[in-house]
Amino acid sequence: MQEKPELGLPFVPKHARLTGKHRLLFATAVGKAYEEKGASIREIADESGRSYGAIHRLLTWHKVEL
Repeated sequence: MQEKPELGLPFVPKHARLTGKHRLLFATAVGKAYEEKGASIREIADESGRSYGAIHRLLTWHKVEL
């Protein structure tokens, strides 16, 4: 089994709202993990504590090509 890459993403508790500057910073970090590090949406969700759908919406909002 392959070891998961360490993405360096902050952990955001479930149901915590991300707004304004915090949302933009988190979206940028998630976008970099997806595009530059080649992480899957599932890997990002697992490390950050967010759901698959939340990460998918965030990437779409941040205009990352999926």
